[in-house]
Amino acid sequence: MPLGPEDAEELSDLAYPLLREVYSYVPDDLLDEFLEQEQSPEGIRRQMAEGIVYEWITADGARAGYLAYGMDGDTMHLGKLYLFEGYRGRGIGSEVIDRVVVIARSSGARRIVLEVNERNAGAISLYSRKGFRESGKAGLMRIVMTRVLADGRSLTRLGPDVLLP
Repeated sequence: MPLGPEDAEELSDLAYPLLREVYSYVPDDLLDEFLEQEQSPEGIRRQMAEGIVYEWITADGARAGYLAYGMDGDTMHLGKLYLFEGYRGRGIGSEVIDRVVVIARSSGARRIVLEVNERNAGAISLYSRKGFRESGKAGLMRIVMTRVLADGRSLTRLGPDVLLP
């Protein structure tokens, strides 16, 4: 269920410790700057006003993490999918991706695009298993991955002009 601007404080309170856990290798000053710009209540509200949808990820009756996505034409951008460590490796991320695919299709998306840190082997493995393929680079240490959706099926790109179900 999408969160509203009134949920920004609570989301920010969860995001700060979660992202400190996920990005423990990032220097504190850089992470602090990112958190303040993007995951402060004001940053979250700004993104919501720009059309980004945030949702809780729950498991075992608790908040296990959160996700954020938005549409740009016929492309869904999955901007965030974060789980606390104790919830990783339990199939929750896979279920979330399945839900995102349903939302993307119902929104008319023809593809889902995301960025992932090239050092995040677990996330890259999950996205690959769910039909995402590396489709480029985005800045320092970021891989772009894309899942193409068409006629309710996922397609695999074999070459520049060849797609197979």
